Amino acid sequence: LVAETHRVAGTGTRVETAVANDTAQLVVTFSGFAGTEAVTEIGEFNADTGGDMAMRQTFAALNVDWDEGDSIVMTVKVQVS
Repeated sequence: LVAETHRVAGTGTRVETAVANDTAQLVVTFSGFAGTEAVTEIGEFNADTGGDMAMRQTFAALNVDWDEGDSIVMTVKVQVS
């Protein structure tokens, strides 16, 4: 990531899209940090620090106020058919 500020572990599961267990799903919740920030990218890594980046998404600034209880939930799905 260009400006990584937080990294947290996600929960991986298998879910049904078309047939049972055909989709790997990762859900990550970013919350409980202090202050405010403008988030402009999010990514998925295979390690707590460093590691390989599996995906990255950039977007217009999302203004987050952690002190007010804001959170960001990232859901990644990979379907095999």
